Amino acid sequence: MKKMQIGFIFLLLFCFLRPLTYINIGIEIGGLNIFELFAVIISYLLLFDVALNAKKIKFDIISISIFLFCLYCSLSIFWGSQLRIITQVILPFILFFSIRVNIKKPEQIKLLLAMLIIANCLPIVASLYQIFQGSSVQHIEPITGIERHAGMFTGIKSSAFAMFYFSVYYYMYVIVNKFKDRHIKRILFFLLMISFICLFKTYARTAYVGFIIFWAISLWGFNKKYFSIVAIISLIFGLLFLSTFQQIFFKTEKFELNVASSGRDVIWEHNINFFLKSNLDKKLMGHGLGVVSSTVIGARNEIWSSHNDYLHLLMALGIFGLVLYIIIYLVLLKDASISSIDKTTKYFFYGIIISMIAMNFVSGVALYRVGMSQQFWMVIGFLYVFREFSIKSTQNDRILINVQKVE
Repeated sequence: MKKMQIGFIFLLLFCFLRPLTYINIGIEIGGLNIFELFAVIISYLLLFDVALNAKKIKFDIISISIFLFCLYCSLSIFWGSQLRIITQVILPFILFFSIRVNIKKPEQIKLLLAMLIIANCLPIVASLYQIFQGSSVQHIEPITGIERHAGMFTGIKSSAFAMFYFSVYYYMYVIVNKFKDRHIKRILFFLLMISFICLFKTYARTAYVGFIIFWAISLWGFNKKYFSIVAIISLIFGLLFLSTFQQIFFKTEKFELNVASSGRDVIWEHNINFFLKSNLDKKLMGHGLGVVSSTVIGARNEIWSSHNDYLHLLMALGIFGLVLYIIIYLVLLKDASISSIDKTTKYFFYGIIISMIAMNFVSGVALYRVGMSQQFWMVIGFLYVFREFSIKSTQNDRILINVQKVE
């Protein structure tokens, strides 16, 4: 069997197992649930496959930007970074390269998306059942009394981000790929509505932000009429449940910055002051990945958990590391904008990129949440595959035109 075929099989296995790694099945090996363990193993198999196919990697600006960031992260072990945290940060990028190396036909993308959707079916339906049963409450807000549900997932945020990504896969499978079968589309739309309910019941504000931005941008590029309809329905829904949303976002009846931000204003102020007081070398190169207090609010001489990936990178990898990370996102936006892919697909990728940028600002989404980051970079890999498909299609059209002229 060819290497590329093996790599695609690994991708299929990853797509099947990744959504299942978040569910709570009670079977653990070495502190990992059984699905998570398999997903980790497959991630390293994908790394091995990418290494074998290194000659096929296209060294364009985005690849070079990612390599430079990963190299810088790896070198940071010499000034304090922890090896385990370095691995968590750079491992998800393997999905980006694996997609670009192994996907050569549109049918392969559809198969991977179908696998992701199938794997999400059980967790989504089972989560709705547990929510209605009232057996999945994992946290009750002390001031408002709001019950936050995790469904059958291991945590509230795991549930919220799983539902967010299911909506991304739905959009890509049904709308971007122009899926035709009406019966299956109805089933998938029903699952999408269930995922909306499950996401709402998590009351995870960061996922709300990403979800709203993604769908707003994607629908705007797809059909402005649909965008307007959804916006009006959302506005009506928001007004009907205004008090509930106030409690969700403010965490109290009246707005208080420290309560509404879950202490972010205090944490950010502390870390910024800590950065300003640091030596020049620490400002430029950081204190190291993983060098953070064991509790959210630590001692005055410690770096606190930032709840902001950009601030966290500034503290951990310094100005150099933050700039390298920001360059990656700027390149993504530039490549999406100048690509010849159709408008619907282009705005889909705008939506996922900008939603991630926003979520990174209000929480720690991409750096240490390996599963979240892996799924993001897998989707971004599809952007560059679509670009290649579009370029080849344009070249074929030009060849056909030239042949017709000759005839």
